[in-house]
Amino acid sequence: MGDKKNPGADNRKEMGHSPIKDTRVCIGRPRGESPKRSPGEMAVYDFLDGLGIPYTRLDHEAIFTMEGCREAGELLGISLCKNLFLCNAQRTRFYLLLMPGEKRFVTRDFCRQIESPRLSFAPGEYMEKFLGLTPGSVSVMGLMNDRENHVELVIDEDVLREEYLGCHPCVNTSSIRLSMRDMLEKFLPAAGHDFRVVRLKGTSQEAPEKKSGPFTVREMRLEDYEGLRALWMTIKGFGIRSIDDSRQGVERFLNRNPGASVVAVREDGTVVGGILCGHDGRRGCLYHVCVREDCRRHGIGKAMVVYCMNALKAEGINKVSLIAFTQNDVGNAFWRRIGWTRREDLNYYDFTLNEANITAFNQ
Repeated sequence: MGDKKNPGADNRKEMGHSPIKDTRVCIGRPRGESPKRSPGEMAVYDFLDGLGIPYTRLDHEAIFTMEGCREAGELLGISLCKNLFLCNAQRTRFYLLLMPGEKRFVTRDFCRQIESPRLSFAPGEYMEKFLGLTPGSVSVMGLMNDRENHVELVIDEDVLREEYLGCHPCVNTSSIRLSMRDMLEKFLPAAGHDFRVVRLKGTSQEAPEKKSGPFTVREMRLEDYEGLRALWMTIKGFGIRSIDDSRQGVERFLNRNPGASVVAVREDGTVVGGILCGHDGRRGCLYHVCVREDCRRHGIGKAMVVYCMNALKAEGINKVSLIAFTQNDVGNAFWRRIGWTRREDLNYYDFTLNEANITAFNQ
């Protein structure tokens, strides 16, 4: 129907690469516009129009990060919330969690409130099967496809305080805004879904730590993988496993340990440090702790370790360990310097379950 120019569009912060090239905010469904829309996206507009729910829409390139969501939210005049698709270890219970984008997801806190054991991000196959969505496009709109109620909707109370809700129309190449009241009183009943309210702790994302360089320490995301692997390849003697350290292996690790791993990046987006961090419910462990050689002694390593330790504490983990090769003089000196204790009273054993998981050491 009509288009309107967002009054704040000209004041947007310039970014290295923005997924939003056209800042026009449109009213209602697309009409004769290109590119061609997917059936899933058009089904959302049909569903909303059939319920008489008004909405505004912004088209953009595919968005995979919270930075992109924040930019889209600014143009729509709202804050786009996080949409997390979770499941239990048996993959018999599935949850869609809506929470403020600035809050850190603490698994332990959420599990306690819904009285569930440890959860992790659900595999993409279930997202497509139950919600008709693909990774990167998780949205409450997908509940219209879940007619058998496989997925339980859980909403943080802070989201419910907002006048409007922002989400994707089942694709991450558009974002829409509709009133919270219409979502709760019209959309959810028509989709056949109720919801549960939780009060997640006010553990907002800490301001990124800045050191000389400059660099930013933040949560590791899957899209960091290529930069992270490039960093690994520059470090002499670094061991890379063919399966565990593949993109799929790292994705599996991040899904099992949401929010715990960390990277350090420069302003140009170059990854200069990283730690894979996880836990088994009892003890935490750090893997592949590394900092690019020309960026060392600027506090990057310590800042990343502090990030991981805080993430583990938030999960109720009381002890953390790591393995350092005896010949890694730089690494062993680092751990002693920041107060870690070398154990003298135990032996370390391992057993290979998959011979195909070959470790290759950089020369």
